[in-house]
Amino acid sequence: WGAALAYFAWGEKRALLASAAFAGLAVSTQYTAAPAAPAPLAAFLARRLGGRSAERPSWLLGAAAAALVPAFFFAASPYVLLDHAAFRRDLGDHATLEFAAAPAGLKVLANAASFGGPLWLCAPLLAAGALELLRRDRLLAAVIGLPVLVHIAVLMPSDKGAVFRYLGGSLPALALVAGMGVEALARLARVPLKRPGVRAAVLAALMLPGGIPTARWALSLRLPDTRNLAADWFAAHVPAQGPR
Repeated sequence: WGAALAYFAWGEKRALLASAAFAGLAVSTQYTAAPAAPAPLAAFLARRLGGRSAERPSWLLGAAAAALVPAFFFAASPYVLLDHAAFRRDLGDHATLEFAAAPAGLKVLANAASFGGPLWLCAPLLAAGALELLRRDRLLAAVIGLPVLVHIAVLMPSDKGAVFRYLGGSLPALALVAGMGVEALARLARVPLKRPGVRAAVLAALMLPGGIPTARWALSLRLPDTRNLAADWFAAHVPAQGPR
């Protein structure tokens, strides 16, 4: 995402190619990141179709970026080519499981609107950020927003799409939009975000509602494993029986 936005902002070819390569690696790591892979292509099309003629990149550059996505995917997952029949069979099994129950539907939107904390906090920030982005730069809004909308649309028919982690590929974009919402609302409320102390206080206030349950969950992971506790109890209280 960072490389795609860097290319959109400054037009550096290496940033576009890096974004495409990272997209391929991301999909290799987790197939559910595939809907976020259009980010570099969205950045390319925005500069190609929306920029001044002197700054428009060639279609050859776009084709190279598009080719890098599958190239780096296969480089990191060579078994897909080496045993394509097994990969196709496993992918078919996975697809069957994806639609075994009721579709996620609007649950995906709820997950997106609570990406970094409770719904009452994140949803207004996303709405304000989207309006600010559309007002400020519609091409940038397309680069950030279209891959996220594609991601959400792909997840909605799947019952597994209701699982929050499936949105992982779009979290950077959601955070950027919400950040713009924070700036827009702070400007309306005349909150001086340029002051470091004020900025730190706002950041802490934004992180607290989601940070508290996250800390509780993290602490629960540090509790002793109940399986080990059970094994110790049996060893201490149940006499061992030898062969009869």
